[in-house]
Amino acid sequence: MEVKNVWYNHGLNQALMRKSNTDKLSTIYLFKAEYDEKFRYRSKSTLKQQLKQKACRLMSPCSSPMNLWRWLMDFVPVLQWLPKYNWKTDTLHDIIGGLTIGVMHIPQSIAYAILAGTDPINGLYTSLFPVFFYMFFGTSKHASVGSFAVASIMAGFASNEIIQQQSEMSNTIIMNNTITSLTYVEVTTTLAFTTGIVELAAGIFQLEFLTAYFSDTLVSGFITAAAVHVVIAQLDGFFGFTAPKFNGIGYLFKRIYSILTHIPQMNFYTFKMSIFGVIFLYLGKSFMTPFLNKHLPFNVPVPYELFLVSLL
Repeated sequence: MEVKNVWYNHGLNQALMRKSNTDKLSTIYLFKAEYDEKFRYRSKSTLKQQLKQKACRLMSPCSSPMNLWRWLMDFVPVLQWLPKYNWKTDTLHDIIGGLTIGVMHIPQSIAYAILAGTDPINGLYTSLFPVFFYMFFGTSKHASVGSFAVASIMAGFASNEIIQQQSEMSNTIIMNNTITSLTYVEVTTTLAFTTGIVELAAGIFQLEFLTAYFSDTLVSGFITAAAVHVVIAQLDGFFGFTAPKFNGIGYLFKRIYSILTHIPQMNFYTFKMSIFGVIFLYLGKSFMTPFLNKHLPFNVPVPYELFLVSLL
């Protein structure tokens, strides 16, 4: 049975009293559950109980072989859907989808490798492994995983900063006169390996609930900012010259200023090809694809990126 008129000391006089229309103070009485919900109050015993429940949930797979098998099937979804896979009706569609995604990943992975500061061939290597592992651990039939522009830019910035720090160290006096020169591939590989360990630990401890705290405003702002960073990072290649890279606060404005000062040095042939590529992709995806889908009985996936690379 709930106890009425439960009073708390911290700030209750201001929270539970208000003025009426006659400028007289009137007292508001709250149940304990109402007070806890309104002021988000949780006692120490409640927090301790929740932590205990989470610990028991994490240890529940080890309680019995059946629970361990269920946890393994949830953690590796391929054990669930592969025995139920319809080979007669789905094989051809999956092959077509795989070929389409593979064709799309070719120019995409090359561009992301350039953003990361590595050779373009490394982008082709890294585009294979995410898709392969997602086959075992993924839960969506329609997702296409792979390189990400923002992650590539962040990896490029981190690699550039580490390489610069090492070059500064090489100019100083080293006691044993031995220093190993790092490459962008080594730095990005170490960074990717460390990130994978963190993501694997997050998956084991079921930390996906943290994404519930990401509001729509935060996500949309992040996507817009990421698009701006990606465009600015590729502007020098768009004009056909190489602008210096910057790190730290305000680097984006420094890079824009550097690109503007280097415009007289741009390569007009590269600039014309870039303009043609942008127009070709825009017309294809905005007009040609809707036209084909409207007049054909089935949707036709057109790899405009591959056509563009072949033309250029």
